[in-house]
Amino acid sequence: MSPKCAKFLGSTNVKDKDSVLRCSRCDIVVHVKCISTNDSLLDALKNCSVDASRQDILDKIDSNKNEMITRLEKLDEVNTQKVLTEVNEMKDRESNLMVFRLVESDNDRTDVMKILQHLVEDISEKDVLRTTRLGKKSDDVVRPLLIKLENAKIKNSIMRNVYNMKTIADKFAGVGLSDLTKEQRQEYKTFVEKAKSMQSDDKENFLYRVRGPVGRWKIIQFKKIHLNNCLSKNKVIKDLATDATKNKCNILLGLLNIRSVNSKSDIIYELIQEGLDIFVLVETWHGSTDNISVKSSIPSGYRYVDFLRLNDPRHGGIIVVFRSNFIYKLIELPVLTTFEAVAIKMVVNNKDFVLLALYRPGSAQVSSTFFDELIFVLENIIILSLNVMLVGDFNIHVEINKDRHTVNLIEVFEMFQLTNYINESTHVLGGTLDLVVTSHNFEITNIRSQQCRVEAQYIYIFEHLGTNTISI
Repeated sequence: MSPKCAKFLGSTNVKDKDSVLRCSRCDIVVHVKCISTNDSLLDALKNCSVDASRQDILDKIDSNKNEMITRLEKLDEVNTQKVLTEVNEMKDRESNLMVFRLVESDNDRTDVMKILQHLVEDISEKDVLRTTRLGKKSDDVVRPLLIKLENAKIKNSIMRNVYNMKTIADKFAGVGLSDLTKEQRQEYKTFVEKAKSMQSDDKENFLYRVRGPVGRWKIIQFKKIHLNNCLSKNKVIKDLATDATKNKCNILLGLLNIRSVNSKSDIIYELIQEGLDIFVLVETWHGSTDNISVKSSIPSGYRYVDFLRLNDPRHGGIIVVFRSNFIYKLIELPVLTTFEAVAIKMVVNNKDFVLLALYRPGSAQVSSTFFDELIFVLENIIILSLNVMLVGDFNIHVEINKDRHTVNLIEVFEMFQLTNYINESTHVLGGTLDLVVTSHNFEITNIRSQQCRVEAQYIYIFEHLGTNTISI
């Protein structure tokens, strides 16, 4: 509705094209032509006494706006300073370690050195700047111990070998090491408690575990898979891992046809955690290098390389998991048509070897092309190291000595002076399909197998690499 002229309030409307005077405080509008210079309405417009609260409100809004801007500027300054402080604190803490449940004594530093030298042989007194108990001393509580190291590199070396705490002297049994801050430990504890709560409420036969890098933890859901006929708590791996740790010239390697890593992250994670140094998985069906099940399977202190079947990434596939402190170089292989492979040259304690992980699909017929491609690959990797190891699922029944494919495969091995160490059934339905093959001078010992039910029954193979060949 159009406003009305204040002089003729009852009759004359004000149109958009009209020339008018309008009060800035109230709603009075007057045609210019309707008033003279001495008209009382003009005075009213100049000295409007209509409630000034509207203008006061506008003034207060402007004032509050300015005050808010000032506060935000101060808040930004405070937040910036807080971030800088946190960054500096993180820098100061990057070489710190926390020791938990270490019985207090006058020999704290001596005990700390024994623990650290069990994990890293070449650590010295000068690498440990100080050790400090945190909190008030109490007869009822063992205070945590803060270790300040020379640099973050030493700390990382210790944490990469923290798995060896399982074999430490009984005096230090139960002692734990952590490089998390108090806030990070509390955050991780919150995630763990939530995972336990979800586990207790679960009715769908799922497991819940906390996974992910520090500060980006998440709870992952796994479908429970029952491992029939497995020794309690992976005793095979534990026994061999204990032997390997005692004899630090050995490494422990495992091979498993997993038939899809999806929903089996928890199993893979726990197997690696038991002490495997290298774990070769074939028929992974992982579809993508960034597959969440793959990433959730890898414990801290390990890394992996993989192969994806280009024409069918949801089937086939190979993953090789190994310790992060192993020096390695991925060897580029030609495009192969009859089998999948990953080749890695590793250097461990100045000893080198080439690991070739292989999977030949059982659904494909064995052809002469397979042997031609295998020979071509071996010719290219054998020149990189005198020590070669082939592990994987060949899907050739080598237990049948007179089988022509077995004869051809053995001839290839002999051509390159390779020895197969597996002569027993590697599948619940029978057949020696999974092989561990090495150079003649690259001996392996303590090979053990164990049947576990993962979808169908497949074999675990764990072996030590001979002490005269390679060391850690």
